[in-house]
Amino acid sequence: MREIHVDFTGEKPLDVPWPEEIEEVRKELQGLEDIDLVQLFQEISKIRLAVVKAGRKRAQEGPTPLSEEKGVRFLTTAINELRRLTPEVTNMKERIEESVREDFMLQLFPIIDSFDRFFASVREVSDPKLEKWVEGIRGVYNSVLVLLRNNNVKEIPTKGTFNPKYQAAVGTEIRNELPPGTILSVERRGFVIGSKILRTPELIISKRDDIVE
Repeated sequence: MREIHVDFTGEKPLDVPWPEEIEEVRKELQGLEDIDLVQLFQEISKIRLAVVKAGRKRAQEGPTPLSEEKGVRFLTTAINELRRLTPEVTNMKERIEESVREDFMLQLFPIIDSFDRFFASVREVSDPKLEKWVEGIRGVYNSVLVLLRNNNVKEIPTKGTFNPKYQAAVGTEIRNELPPGTILSVERRGFVIGSKILRTPELIISKRDDIVE
């Protein structure tokens, strides 16, 4: 999954952090893409197997007296190593959980698109029975939106003037009465999680026929 970060030097959209916050997140995540978890667990298994074999061999040879000094030194080294590894393991766990959460959120976006198309097609409902049915579907839709909000996923604003830094123009319409680049409609909504863009919004923007491109 390709990660896109935004470098805002102009207008700051709603709920999207400033560049220094994004830079901090980028630094924290550097190197994560190079970690092969399968290989990591294989290496851990090899180490554990070597420890078991060494323990069996030691048991066959008989106990070796361990001085108090050596015992204290051994325990001190083990404790220090555990303390050193604890933050790394914790950070890896958090990053894996974050990646899984992002992948799950991405799978929800096509469902949201389907809801949007459905509600756009039934804007005017006169039948009371049909209206009640639509409201039931809207309740399911709202539950999906709550799930996004609880996972710190927010919609990228799509009002005003088009900004190519975090928006994509997929079409234009001639509107001489409007400034060029005015957002006319949203073809597909975009979302961020924290400071990271999960999906860029796709927009229709205005242009003027009296301006030579």
